[in-house]
Amino acid sequence: MLKEETKRYVIFILFLLLIVLSFFVLKDYLASLVVGALIAYLLFPLHDRLAKILKSKNLAGIILSLSSATLLLLFLAILIPPLVIQAGQLYSNTEQIVSKQLQELEECSGKDSKDLRCRLNEKITNLIGQKDIKDKLADTTKQVSGFVARSLMTIIGSIATFIISIVIILFSVFYFLDNGVEIKDTILDLLPIKTSYKDKVLKKIEDTINAIVVGNVTTAFLQGLAGGVIFFILGVPSSLFWGFLIFLFAFVPAIGSTIIWIPAAVILILKGSLTKGIVLIAYSTIVLGSIDNILKPKLIGNRIKLSSFMIFLAVLGGLKLFGILGLIFGPLVLALLSTFIQIYREETIS
Repeated sequence: MLKEETKRYVIFILFLLLIVLSFFVLKDYLASLVVGALIAYLLFPLHDRLAKILKSKNLAGIILSLSSATLLLLFLAILIPPLVIQAGQLYSNTEQIVSKQLQELEECSGKDSKDLRCRLNEKITNLIGQKDIKDKLADTTKQVSGFVARSLMTIIGSIATFIISIVIILFSVFYFLDNGVEIKDTILDLLPIKTSYKDKVLKKIEDTINAIVVGNVTTAFLQGLAGGVIFFILGVPSSLFWGFLIFLFAFVPAIGSTIIWIPAAVILILKGSLTKGIVLIAYSTIVLGSIDNILKPKLIGNRIKLSSFMIFLAVLGGLKLFGILGLIFGPLVLALLSTFIQIYREETIS
């Protein structure tokens, strides 16, 4: 007969093995499940009130699940078509834009011009070399065109996968709304720590999710919107596409939207649009910078209690390990680590 302690070890090992196997079974749908869980988490206060009004938790879950799916599909239906069209236009116009830039380099070559554009082109040509700059521009054309073409083909080829993901999100929202409290209580019961520590861990998870989802998504959306508007006003082609890129890069700490608007401003200045370039730099520094450096800290506050550098590393490491889910899992793991270190210190001292 096995000893009681040995039985516990065997059960624990089997439990860990089943967790690992479950991860591999669900890993292809993990992103959809996480999105569904986050939507359910954000909708839960509304679900609770609606369930009391309707006197049915299931009916409230069905209504909110269908409503969230409808809003998501409506948002994507409005966003994706013009985004794809502008990406296609960018693809078709890239070679023309680069050819025009090469022609301007030829026109400015050897001239004693007072034109700022020509002076800048001359300095760049002297620095890189006439042949090298042509080769680099040609390579850039191929890379940008190839990237946009591959992205468009990926979008078109992923329609079936996208539909499956939407269905999984829909059902997972309903499932987590209906069973979220029980799942939370079960996980907390499995933690071998005091109730006060469980409350601390739960609060850390809630604060981190609120900080990431509410704070980052809101500020990224505002930056993308503000960036797209100024690109449109300045007459930059495919302004919606660039606004969408600003939205995506706004999630990356330290770098953020600067990776989009700084090169855009430089290109405008090189093309002779000095005023537009300066306006873009000033606007982006003041407006986008204020959203990132003033509004975001107010929305996030000190909930995560991690330095910007640690959050930056957490996001990069999370993206490498978990893909897009790393935006959430990276900071969450480090935030939980800091909480458990604090719990360990308190236990050791006591």
